[in-house]
Amino acid sequence: MAPRGLSAATRKGLPRPTPNLTVRMNPQFREWLDKAALHSRLNVSGFIEFAVIAYAMQQGFDEPPPKR
Repeated sequence: MAPRGLSAATRKGLPRPTPNLTVRMNPQFREWLDKAALHSRLNVSGFIEFAVIAYAMQQGFDEPPPKR
C-alpha cells in the first residue's frame, strides 16, 4: 500500500499534474489583463501563453513550444 501522503493520482500510478504558475500583480493590472484577454477572445491563461510564445519568437528564439 502507498504511503498516505501521496495524492490519489500518484497512488493509482497516474502522472502528476504540472504545477501552476503564480504571478504577482496589483488589482489594476489584473483588470487590464482580463480586458486584454477578453478582447482577444481568450482566457487569461491562453492569452499569457500566446504572449510568451510571440515574445520568444520576436526575440529570435526559434525552438517551437511543446504541446500543452
